[in-house]
Amino acid sequence: MRSNQLLLIVPVHQPKAGSLVEAALFAATKQFESELAIASIEDVLTEESRLDAARMVWIVLDYEADPSGDSCDTQSDIPSDAKRAIAGSGYLSDLAYLCEERHLPALLSRPDETGKLGHSFSSALTIAPPESDPQAVAAVATAMWQQSATIRTIKGEMEVHQRHQQGLCLQIDHLDKEMRLAAKLQSEMVPQNLPDLPGFDLEAFYRPASYVSGDIYDVLRLDDDHLGIFIADATGHGVAAAMMTVYIKRSLQTRKIDPTLERGFRLLDPSETLVQLNHDMVRLQTSNVRFCTAAYGILNTKTRQLQIARAGHPFPFILRNTGVKETIECEGPLLGVFPEAEFDIGSYQLEPGDRLLIYSDGFEVAFDDEADDDGHKRMANERYTEEFRDLAHGTLADAVGRLTSKLNTQSGSLHQRDDLTVLLVGVRRDIDEVQRQAQSDQNATPAPLSRQKPRREGSVPAV
Repeated sequence: MRSNQLLLIVPVHQPKAGSLVEAALFAATKQFESELAIASIEDVLTEESRLDAARMVWIVLDYEADPSGDSCDTQSDIPSDAKRAIAGSGYLSDLAYLCEERHLPALLSRPDETGKLGHSFSSALTIAPPESDPQAVAAVATAMWQQSATIRTIKGEMEVHQRHQQGLCLQIDHLDKEMRLAAKLQSEMVPQNLPDLPGFDLEAFYRPASYVSGDIYDVLRLDDDHLGIFIADATGHGVAAAMMTVYIKRSLQTRKIDPTLERGFRLLDPSETLVQLNHDMVRLQTSNVRFCTAAYGILNTKTRQLQIARAGHPFPFILRNTGVKETIECEGPLLGVFPEAEFDIGSYQLEPGDRLLIYSDGFEVAFDDEADDDGHKRMANERYTEEFRDLAHGTLADAVGRLTSKLNTQSGSLHQRDDLTVLLVGVRRDIDEVQRQAQSDQNATPAPLSRQKPRREGSVPAV
């Protein structure tokens, strides 16, 4: 902590007896007590620690002494060349910087001063002309002296805050790196390639609200004739929800071993898969209840028969080739809440040109709603259902591209409210011809079970 030291900085050695400094200090002693220390400009610039011990500084570049060291009785005794050398010394800017850096209040007295008493020479220096009234200078010095304690306290608090801020910035940078790594790992949990099925087109759109998502999906080839389509939305957002998706993905069971069958297993129907997933999540529960919504469907790629079940998830749609939007309304509760929950299965026949649409509930708040008569907008709205109708037109890739563009134009799109996921399965209008050709090619040259196509570029934005 600084002592009550007033550091007097002069060009050479001692200030002149009877000068402004002595008169002002004499007048000021009635207001504050200080320890007077005197140092030359060269000494201070060489040993900056002298400033650390001071509470206030007075820089005197007037008629204390001439450059030769001989004392002068009056200001007129100093040669004019020496006055200019002292007053215009380049050291002044260095001293001002050092005082400003330490938040030291400082007075400046120099010959031929044009500024008035109390005016600022810089943010650190206050002008005190040599011809000023000592009583007035004493008043200014007293005010600066008293403020120095407050300035010193504020400076100390600022230094503490700066250290805390630096530590906080380091922690935020570390957290950012960890979250980016988590986002990369989660993006690798969703299919990097979607199955390439003759007569069918598949597209996925996946956009977390933050680094990581509470949504998860999978599209998998169950056997030669069946495609599994799964989507889940864990409660909440952020890291906790993302951790739940890891467990959900690992717990998903689509097959059951059955030695009595020729291939050694059977496919679980959508209801059985959700029942098993629900049991696993109920066993996971602790004092903090965690639940999720989900939908799981199995599509027979030969008959185009769809079996689907849902667990509290938004109703999927079938966009018919006739322009009708058909809602899939099979019932089922949330996963992880009721141990004995059952899930209805809905059966639907897909026709050439039809499209199956499964999505997460983030779309309920993804689009801006029109204001009501009072000018208010609802956060959750059904505008997304109208936007989904547009997905029936063009190729699936183009349809998802249009949806992406519309989402990007919404207010708050850079900081969306919820995670967004869409799965689209389209039946090509020429599916019968395509499948016949594929079967003919397969008979000629057997193809591998799972031909894959890359997921559409840009469906998962970089974090």
